[in-house]
Amino acid sequence: MAALHREAVGAGGKPRLGALERRELLGEVLGEARVELALVEVLGFLIAGFVPGVDGFGILLCERGNRELDALPLACKQLTRSIGIHEGKSTLTRADAVSSLTQGMPSTMKRFKTWDGIEIAYREWGPATASPPVVLHHGFVVDAETNWLATGVIDALRTAGRRVIAPDARGHGSSDKPHDPARYGEPNMARDLTVLFDTIGSERVDLVGYSMGAVVALIFASSDGRVRRLVVGGVGSGVVECGGVDRRSVSNESIIRALSADDPSGVEEPEARSFRALADAVGADRRALVAQARSVYKGGVALERISARTLVLAGDEDPLAVRPETLANAIPHATLRTLHGDHVGAIADPGFTRSIVDFLA
Repeated sequence: MAALHREAVGAGGKPRLGALERRELLGEVLGEARVELALVEVLGFLIAGFVPGVDGFGILLCERGNRELDALPLACKQLTRSIGIHEGKSTLTRADAVSSLTQGMPSTMKRFKTWDGIEIAYREWGPATASPPVVLHHGFVVDAETNWLATGVIDALRTAGRRVIAPDARGHGSSDKPHDPARYGEPNMARDLTVLFDTIGSERVDLVGYSMGAVVALIFASSDGRVRRLVVGGVGSGVVECGGVDRRSVSNESIIRALSADDPSGVEEPEARSFRALADAVGADRRALVAQARSVYKGGVALERISARTLVLAGDEDPLAVRPETLANAIPHATLRTLHGDHVGAIADPGFTRSIVDFLA
């Protein structure tokens, strides 16, 4: 595994290979060996064959029972020790991960019925403060815990004294999961945010969204003046040129095929295969995800109507966030920060969480 890491990572911890090349290299090195991407599941990043650089979260590879922790930051090593991975545990379950990550960070799970009768689950961390609450909207496939808790974003915001609220979007996590495509689409999720904001009763809110959640956040902020500051990540020119999530590099049709396949080993498209691997890792309802994929929004966003100060975060290798300056230039009060990594790796860049906390201060 050390040889794999040296090949994939160049001087100064910068990945020498692109994301897809790193995945292919992993497959070549391991061959038919069993790969347990347990730590990546802890972090919410189970993308088959993803090998980040040493500045990222790292990856736990279990090859026929021989475990090796490679290039993990201290916090990740402490996490694996705390749940006994070095004492012979062969599988790290998602429940183990969430239990470990939430120690000392009590949250309250609440639910509300939204405008069309769907029940939405959300969690709250911390009491009300003088600052607006921070609402975090996750991306496609994952849920609030995977996208924001496991990655340390919630912990960082709580350390900064912020009250944090994170819903599970319809079809995801602990929220209702209808299988009718008519119940989905980012505009419907934005309407869910309207009900959430009414429910928590805050006149001003800071809103953060990633990928699908970024499109939801942009739609909401274009029509609701309660957003004080807005952070969107994992999106770029596709919002302007495609009307929503950029599907030019990975088509909706390929994602639907991957999520619908009885045997995922037959899925040929690498990016679509990654979505399927992630869905299986987090135990997602794949029929609900297919319904969302069939309803992905392409109708455009009135970006010129967004009055909130906005931060755009994008990975320099993210195929779903190409030319993010196009998006930033279309929003009246937006700034852009480019991070290192692809759609998953950008979240592992230490600057991702730091940028969110600093911008919302």
